[in-house]
Amino acid sequence: MGQSPAEPPPPDETPDQPAPYSYLGEPSLSSPPGGLPPAPQVPPTAGAPTTPPQFLGRFALLYGMGIGTLVYVIGYALSFLDGSADQGQGYWAFAWLAIGFGLSFVLLLIGIVLVVLPRTRQFGAGLLISIAIGLIAGSGVCIALLSATGN
Repeated sequence: MGQSPAEPPPPDETPDQPAPYSYLGEPSLSSPPGGLPPAPQVPPTAGAPTTPPQFLGRFALLYGMGIGTLVYVIGYALSFLDGSADQGQGYWAFAWLAIGFGLSFVLLLIGIVLVVLPRTRQFGAGLLISIAIGLIAGSGVCIALLSATGN
């Protein structure tokens, strides 16, 4: 037949295999003969997230909150046991205030460092939460003492 090479064959001469590309230019689901080999098998754990083992298990957040709050409770107890207010030495109040701010700052730094590390993230978050707990509880205790002693 006198067809040019750029001209498609007539419909009755088309082979019985599917076209490698759809009409939109996208590859079809079936590959042409002599196409790409099948994809390798993916192991079942390939898509699983890789998380490091947690520090102190699943209760690390609670441990961090407990330890941070315990540090504040010990600090408040020591300031009450000092008894310097009864002796009229007001400069000790400033010292305890500075110790409280220093303690909060140290807990803040330790909490931030622990939150950055993936293994200790939950424990560090607990320490940061305990800072808020300690400051709220400390403010409540301070207001209670000031209102009880004020005239």
